[in-house]
Amino acid sequence: MVSSPLPRKDLHPICRHQAEVVRSRRVRAGLSQAQLADKAGLDRGTVQALESMKKVPKTDTMAFIAEALGISQTELMAECERCCHQEKLNAYSNPLTSPA
Repeated sequence: MVSSPLPRKDLHPICRHQAEVVRSRRVRAGLSQAQLADKAGLDRGTVQALESMKKVPKTDTMAFIAEALGISQTELMAECERCCHQEKLNAYSNPLTSPA
């Protein structure tokens, strides 16, 4: 259910935000990684790898996770994209981190 490993620095920003959003949603739902994996029909290692950004999740993996969290995949991905967009806005508004 999870594709090949990628070093964290090579991950697209959306992947980092997927990890952050899934972890945040899981914690808010009061679920452990094992519980989320069980509800999603996934291996705990898959959830762990996603949250630690060791692997890029496939679309179907994100769909299973979204369903287990009680939200649509569209809503989950939109939240990830909002986080990515906000990070870009913050970078451009901070003169110390803005691209030259």
